[in-house]
Amino acid sequence: MTAIVPQLRRLKIMKACVLLKCRPGTYREVAKRIESISDVKTVFPSLGRWDVVLKLETSNIRSLSNAVRRLRAIEEIECSETLIELQGAE
Repeated sequence: MTAIVPQLRRLKIMKACVLLKCRPGTYREVAKRIESISDVKTVFPSLGRWDVVLKLETSNIRSLSNAVRRLRAIEEIECSETLIELQGAE
């Protein structure tokens, strides 16, 4: 059991905010579609340069990268920006 405890301490959650620019008129559809992605914790449409904002939480950088790739595969998304949380900055 003691061998498991150090591994659990090293387990960190990767958090990121992703900003999406969608094709005109598709932001509602995109936001709704994104809600079903397992790593997405929050999603909402927004006004301004970005059409949809979402928060991702994954167990590591590879999973975060895969989640962003899944988002970018959505045809209605024109571009994105991913802002990764700086660990220990709370």
